[in-house]
Amino acid sequence: MDAVRSVQLVALAFVVQSTLWLLSSALPPLDDVDEDATSWFLGEWCDGASKDVGVAVLRGLVQASDLSMVSDQHSLLDRVAVECRPFCDQAWAMLSTVTSSPASSWLSLPRLPDALVTVVHTWVHTFETTYDTMADPQGVLAQWRLKQNCGPSWKSVLQQDLNAAHVPLSTLWYRQRTHFMRHLPTAFNALYLDLTKQVCPACRLFPARPAVCLICGGVLCAASSCKSISPMSVSGACTLHAHKCGRGVGMFLLVLEGKVLLVSGKLAAYYGPSLYVDAHGEGFGESHSTVTFRGRPLFLQSHTRDALLRLWATQGVPLAIVQAQNMATHVVPNSHY
Repeated sequence: MDAVRSVQLVALAFVVQSTLWLLSSALPPLDDVDEDATSWFLGEWCDGASKDVGVAVLRGLVQASDLSMVSDQHSLLDRVAVECRPFCDQAWAMLSTVTSSPASSWLSLPRLPDALVTVVHTWVHTFETTYDTMADPQGVLAQWRLKQNCGPSWKSVLQQDLNAAHVPLSTLWYRQRTHFMRHLPTAFNALYLDLTKQVCPACRLFPARPAVCLICGGVLCAASSCKSISPMSVSGACTLHAHKCGRGVGMFLLVLEGKVLLVSGKLAAYYGPSLYVDAHGEGFGESHSTVTFRGRPLFLQSHTRDALLRLWATQGVPLAIVQAQNMATHVVPNSHY
């Protein structure tokens, strides 16, 4: 029973985080609505309710009173369903190999136990205050390591370290977060023009040293350049953003340095090849040529992008960081970015 409840709780966290991520990001185009996935989500998670009720349930779950930023609220429900169904199918398939559990039964969102409502509110608060606190990023993972007793029926589950259970269940999820990277502009000028329309989510200013999240496309201040970061902070904005956007793992394009930064937890390393190069195959930024005009215009290296996509989809970022640190002449300090 503990195994079943653990999977149910991890899947609930996936629903919550997917909803929060979709609400806080510019939604990429949905090529085709999967009505089967939506019907599955409404049946399995919302007691067979209508789409309108399903949207209301998601809104109440993440305490979002205002959905005005979502032009089509049914589209939000469709996207959550598309995100969650393969994850849940894989989770239950993994569970069936270790227990003779009955047919799939997910938690009913409209009828969540009070103990889990409390836990969900903790997750939402942690997600929303990530950029406000600028604290140790490991605190974000406290949602998987709750020590308080939130209810007798969930006691044995809530006291477990669910991080270990969550990571292998995220295999399919990693494949979903590649829309931005797969559609990077061919010309660097086009990418930079798009960046100038954004601001750092922490200081609400255009960064002095921009970093572009290659997963969601967000722009933030690299290293300690963010005006909202306290000198006493132990973590840079990229480290925090990786926990919020990529469940601890992230890829960033450092605009001034001209490098791709890989992040896993507190560890980070530069990725070798440049993502954008000039006609000579030379990269750009502070770490490359100092000749004023050489390196312009810059164009996307598709093979480098494809290598990054494979690294992300196969969950190879942590290993790539360790390998880079073993060979690099300059090691990126923990949580520096």
